[in-house]
Amino acid sequence: MYQLFNKESNGSVELNRLTGTFAAATNYNLIEQEILFATNEVAGLVGDAVVAEASNQYMNGVTYRPGHGLIMPSILLDQEFVDAVRLPIAVLAVSRWMQRTMLTHGDTGRKIKADDNEKLPFSWMLDRDDQAMREQYYRSLDALYAYLESHQITQWTESGKKMAFSGSLVKNLQQMEGIYPIDGSYFLYYRLQSLVLEVQKMRLREFLGDKWEDISAEEVAEEDMDLLNLARQYAVLKALTVAVRRWSLEAFPLKIARRFSPSYQGNTQSSAATMKEIDWFVDHIEEQLKEIQDMMTAEMNGGESGWKGSELVPSGCRRNKFYSVQ
Repeated sequence: MYQLFNKESNGSVELNRLTGTFAAATNYNLIEQEILFATNEVAGLVGDAVVAEASNQYMNGVTYRPGHGLIMPSILLDQEFVDAVRLPIAVLAVSRWMQRTMLTHGDTGRKIKADDNEKLPFSWMLDRDDQAMREQYYRSLDALYAYLESHQITQWTESGKKMAFSGSLVKNLQQMEGIYPIDGSYFLYYRLQSLVLEVQKMRLREFLGDKWEDISAEEVAEEDMDLLNLARQYAVLKALTVAVRRWSLEAFPLKIARRFSPSYQGNTQSSAATMKEIDWFVDHIEEQLKEIQDMMTAEMNGGESGWKGSELVPSGCRRNKFYSVQ
């Protein structure tokens, strides 16, 4: 089991330092179960090896201090790495703990506790606060992924989670951003990658036929780059339409969820799109996908449209019509 908090019985202080919202005077035992759940959830996103390494450093590592030598055990503590792993765990655990501690539970049922110096929040205030903590969780995951990528942490680069995406046509965040901006969210990038792979397997491989091997190779020929770029566009946009149909809107950071509305204007709206607006968004993207598909067909035909030589309007005299009635 991972151990990332409360090594010296000051877990609540650590949570307060990381989140700024958890009271340092709170008994750590009250949130310990939520910490366990959140740790397992984050390990499912970045891999067990990453969280295990952070746990090992936290429990056994020491910080080197000039003039004091290096005290056993000999594992150096990379505090930046450990905190990068701990932050999303802390934010998620605190968020869930706060949601379930608004009411007290006893033998007489559920109660609300308040004193003379505090007022109970309105439901919309609670919703806004939950949303803010959810956004903080997504940002903390973005920061963790960015750290793992920029520092090339071996436990991440060689993990099953990372290697599973090696077959994707979209090799990095910048390539996805060039097709559909996701505000630099590594969390959303990796979450969409599973759908990109699904689109490649279910649609692109059969559609592209023999050309699939050419554009999915490690080294792509210069003459196939245009087709590769079109295939990337198709994979990302189709994955996005699948995501908005399949996932809850809460699965997206709010900045992204707002864009699914036809009335989206920058970041001025305060809520995500409705299901009716989602339908509009999907229809809009599907029109683009049809155009991209036609362009891929033309590219595979040597730059000529698959419709070349066909009559868009059949020839014939409009007076020369025959039919029979039985």
